[in-house]
Amino acid sequence: MIMAVESEDFRLLPYNLHLAFPKALALWEQTHNVLDVECFLDGVLFREMLKMARELDYETPLLWVRGKIDAENLRNMLRLKRMEKDTTAVEPYLHAGGFVSVEKLLAMLSEPIESWTRVLSYADIGQALSLIQDSSDMNALLVEMEKVLDDYITGILKTAKYGAFAPENVLSYLWNKEIEAKNLRIALVSVANGMDKDLARRLMRRG
Repeated sequence: MIMAVESEDFRLLPYNLHLAFPKALALWEQTHNVLDVECFLDGVLFREMLKMARELDYETPLLWVRGKIDAENLRNMLRLKRMEKDTTAVEPYLHAGGFVSVEKLLAMLSEPIESWTRVLSYADIGQALSLIQDSSDMNALLVEMEKVLDDYITGILKTAKYGAFAPENVLSYLWNKEIEAKNLRIALVSVANGMDKDLARRLMRRG
């Protein structure tokens, strides 16, 4: 993949990346907005993940992908709400395919953050949001939300561990490796900045 990117020969890139990569480069040249490029690539990623998950004969991978989309949408909503963006500006950053529709999420944008749990009470991710203790400090809320959403995604795969030969264990293994990398990053940043150990421990993701 690195050789294809460096040589600008995208034809052999998998998962429609041969089409997505030139578009991402063109978008960067037009806007120089890394968030726009990130959102575009996330959209490509989620569409391919949904396509693959729907082709499998197992339910858990599809549940996991849809939960991951919901989590990413809520992250984006919270970041953009902190920037006081309106629904027109937020909509392009929301991805279809999750358990919560884009329309429902946009309707939530005008609501206080503490009411999001009530609005999403019908969905599993609403129960995850109920674990957030304090929404008064937006910066602290963003950090806590990141952890809660990662733990929510991890929880979707928890049933796989009871089947020694369940195919979902492959997905669970890969996701847990990503969580380990996040926890290691948190630990290193905490040590470098002399962060309180209890605070650092609270930021650690559940594996």
